[in-house]
Amino acid sequence: MNDAYWISVAKDQAKRSKCLRRDVGSVLVHKTEEAYVLGINGSDLCESAGCLRSRSLSGRDLQKCRGVHSEIRAILKLLRSNVNPEDFTLYVTHFPCSHCVPVIVECGIKEIVYADSYGDQELSLRILEEAGVKTRKYREEK
Repeated sequence: MNDAYWISVAKDQAKRSKCLRRDVGSVLVHKTEEAYVLGINGSDLCESAGCLRSRSLSGRDLQKCRGVHSEIRAILKLLRSNVNPEDFTLYVTHFPCSHCVPVIVECGIKEIVYADSYGDQELSLRILEEAGVKTRKYREEK
């Protein structure tokens, strides 16, 4: 797959984020690269009512979040289309948090390519490794 292209698509999606704390974008790409689904984080409530996590450390108090994370939004869109996620790779701007990882594992995604690290990455990485999900940090070619 063309990692550079798909990471750039995820980064473009992040620019549309409605989250007040972190701009995250994702794209689920089919192994044929002919089908993809986009995701952004946040919600209209984030913009209108404010962030409940504004004083929380990165990766903490995720249960207070009003928004939907980009990975979950993309997965929901794919499932609404009645498509099996097992043949898709998740490209995401930030390593998935520990709240998104169980959903990623449960729906059968086998590979994640991410651009940046995230605060609670240790727990997420352990869960993904235990489930046999491959993770790769995207490195830009110079």
